[in-house]
Parts: sequence; structure tokens; C-alpha cells
Amino acid sequence: MKKLLLFICVSFNYLIAFGQLEANNFIVTPEGRVNWQKVYENKDVTFDDLVNTVQSNVKFSDIQIKENKITFLGTDIKTNPSEVGFSRMTTSFYALGEIKAFFTIDYKEGRYRITAVNISSNVPVVSLSRINTQGLDYEQTPIEESVGNGNGLKKGFIKKESLIMSHAIESQFKIVKQTDDNW
Repeated sequence: MKKLLLFICVSFNYLIAFGQLEANNFIVTPEGRVNWQKVYENKDVTFDDLVNTVQSNVKFSDIQIKENKITFLGTDIKTNPSEVGFSRMTTSFYALGEIKAFFTIDYKEGRYRITAVNISSNVPVVSLSRINTQGLDYEQTPIEESVGNGNGLKKGFIKKESLIMSHAIESQFKIVKQTDDNW
């Protein structure tokens, strides 16, 4: 009985010391970075379809295509809390800002993996020393500064903001298939 109680106490302390490291495709790396990653299995999607999808999206730039891999910068990815059932009024600033990230798409026959690293969000800068009569100033802030608690992901991010931001990122990858121009 003592061993069982000791095991439960140690397990509970482990959970407290190490917070949740994954939520809605967001992952905390051992270095403390927050990345987004999702694997899709779809035998109908080819590497050329992925290339077309990336090249046709105006929010993607610096596109590099190598053997079964596409890398690029995504900017101005807008979030919309109402698309996943939340209100803008109760959503944190970092989940309302435009997302910027570096993306990699790795392709294997019948499946592909999309990874976003160096994710940042355009958030308002609050400064009591300077009043801006033009409106708020914004700056790109790494999401680690807002979503982490030093031991993992914050509860609010896990329950709400990760859903909002994940949906915004995923919505950028609606597959564009090349069609035959022969009429």
C-alpha cells in the first residue's frame, strides 16, 4: 500500500513539474520552442499538388523546392476565433494577431507532414510612457512568450488559443490540384 501511495505521489508531482507539452498540433520542443506540426495521409495528393498549393498562396514567400521538401515563409495568416466557436472579446491578443512562421512540407508517397517553426504573432505593444494618437503599435512576438509557463503550455492556450491558431494555420493548406487547360 505504501508503494502504491508513493507511486501516486511521484506521478502527481511529475505531472505538476512537467506541464502538458502538446495541444492541437502545437508541440513544445526540448529546447522550449513551440512548433506546430501535422501529418496528413491522402493518397490523392501528389508533391506537385503541394507545390501548387504553396505557390498559389499569396501569404507564402521565399519558397524553396527540393526533392520531396518545400520550405517557405508564411506571413499575415489571420486568425478568426468565431470559426472555431469562440468570441474575439475573450481571446488573448497573441491569438488574435496575424501569425508569421517558417514552414516545411515533407512529402512521402500518400502522406505529407507540415511543420511550422519560429511562430510569432502580431500583438499590440502597450507603453504607458508613450501615447500613440494614431492607434496601437504592433510587433511580432514569439508565441513562447505568451503560451508557455516554463514547464509546458498554459491551460488557456491548451483549451482555446491553440484551437484558434491551429485552425488558422491549417486553413492555409487547402490543396490546389492542377487542372488540364484543354477545353
